[in-house]
Amino acid sequence: MANSDEGSLLHIREIIDLRFHAHDREHQLIDRALEEFKEALSARLAGLNHVKEQTEKIEREFVRTSVYEGNVNDLERRIAEVEKTSHIFPAKDTGKSIESEKRWIYIGMALTLVIAFMSLLLALGSFVKKG
Repeated sequence: MANSDEGSLLHIREIIDLRFHAHDREHQLIDRALEEFKEALSARLAGLNHVKEQTEKIEREFVRTSVYEGNVNDLERRIAEVEKTSHIFPAKDTGKSIESEKRWIYIGMALTLVIAFMSLLLALGSFVKKG
């Protein structure tokens, strides 16, 4: 019977050793799976960081609608003020037309041409006298 007990003990020991090795192998496989998961997660994180950087770059390049509209409204207000004070571009609410302003521009141009023509005649006259 002692042989039978020793055989049973050896058999139990072999089963325990097999289970221990199987359990050890299971831990190795879990560790390997965790390493692969960490690598995959790291690659995903790098991709997400790249997308985040691109999004931040785009945000820096574009103006928000509220800022754009505020600046446009400010510019429109400033243009209206310039139009009110300008004689060349009268404000729309004054009733002055651009045509009345054009008349003065044409008069100025005509005077400039007359003066230039007179200067030319004087220069020709002094040239003829010398010659």
